[in-house]
Amino acid sequence: MGKAIFLNFPTHGCINSLLGTVSELVNRGQKIIYYCTEEFRNKIEQTGAEFRPYKGVVNTFKIENDDLSKAIELSVEMAVDKLEHNLEAIRKEKNIRHLSDLNLEEFISLSHLVSDETERRRARHVITENSRTLTAIEALNRDDLEQFGQLMNQSHDSLRDDYEVTGKELDTLVDEARKVEGTLGSRMTGAGFGGCTVSIVKEDAVEAFIRDVGIGYNKRTGLKADFYVAEIGDGSKEIT
Repeated sequence: MGKAIFLNFPTHGCINSLLGTVSELVNRGQKIIYYCTEEFRNKIEQTGAEFRPYKGVVNTFKIENDDLSKAIELSVEMAVDKLEHNLEAIRKEKNIRHLSDLNLEEFISLSHLVSDETERRRARHVITENSRTLTAIEALNRDDLEQFGQLMNQSHDSLRDDYEVTGKELDTLVDEARKVEGTLGSRMTGAGFGGCTVSIVKEDAVEAFIRDVGIGYNKRTGLKADFYVAEIGDGSKEIT
């Protein structure tokens, strides 16, 4: 098996969400070298990974591996194993096929069956995100962008607190965006751990949004943000 290299920016949520995977990969014989800031040395070394200090600013993480497909396969396998374990625990009291079969009220009543607090929060995100998506469809059908924006905000907060896939940079962009009058909603987009946010902004506030978010983000992170103004199209449709 090859050597995996993780680069991680200094965000507690991202560290916590990755260390379980790192520990299990180490237990399966994967050699891990983890570059991160000094404050997380003890946590990383407890997994059996080799800690190496990294003092730069990284807004994402990556894996480089002589056998990358094997590392990815193991990570996916572990995630599936945990999901199946949680489903089996819940099925002791309720016959479901998928977590998405539950609404939030049902999950709360059954959540004691998922013993691990982290996995319980991950499952809560999945269930609430499904609910938000269905509600968002209804909001868009009513042209209710105010509610849609609120759902975007709730989605990001859940991705930050329950799923823990955001990070300092993404959270700062969202936080600064929400300060601007005319912002209806803002959340991370993509896989997380760095990358981009998407915001719905009233047309007459776009200029102020770019200015104020850019200034606030630079002051808090030392980084320069790029902005892309997009328009909404008609969506996919048959061309005749």
